[in-house]
Amino acid sequence: MEQNQTPTSPIKSDQIDTNIDTDSIGKFVGEILKKALTSFQDKKLFVPLLVAGLVSWGLAILPLFMLILAPLTIIAAIIYGFSLSSIALQASKGNIPTIQDATRTIPKTIEYIIGILKIVLNFFIKLFKPPFIIPGFKYAIGSGLFIYENLENDTPTDKAMEVSRSITTGNILNIFCLGVVIAILNAIAGIIPFALGTIFLTPFSALCGAHTYLKLKK
Repeated sequence: MEQNQTPTSPIKSDQIDTNIDTDSIGKFVGEILKKALTSFQDKKLFVPLLVAGLVSWGLAILPLFMLILAPLTIIAAIIYGFSLSSIALQASKGNIPTIQDATRTIPKTIEYIIGILKIVLNFFIKLFKPPFIIPGFKYAIGSGLFIYENLENDTPTDKAMEVSRSITTGNILNIFCLGVVIAILNAIAGIIPFALGTIFLTPFSALCGAHTYLKLKK
């Protein structure tokens, strides 16, 4: 009888395989973190990434001083979050991000927001359908790289989500664990007064997402 091959990630269907390959997860997470750090340390990329981080910091701290601007800064942060994905994608490929890279996502803001809302809606729908929980997380995590696919190949949003789910097949748990590590790093950075950790962690997190996309798209 032909035996099943061990998948790259323990999540291979709507269930979780109990044979979790921690070495594979550690290798994946370590590789992405290392690549993101290398990009940040690149002399030609450091300044634009630092500027991107400073903008993120400004959007994070401004409401603390001017609460009346909080709604506007939230909207600006959403728009800038998409721009940061474009900046990170270029930096991850070794290209110096430009103003054009930062602004090219602005016309697509509504399109991206609709895409994210679709992911959230499907997440909750799948979350409460048998076998519960796992399909919802698989769908949400698997669809999460659609912005990079859209930026890279101008793929329509719905198709970009399909591509994202395709390239992340077999790596859902790896990506989930990477997200946990990034969340922990951001929590630690949050201890730094005046949200100064945002300057470095926000672009670093975006670099992790971009490097994950580039790694899986190969």
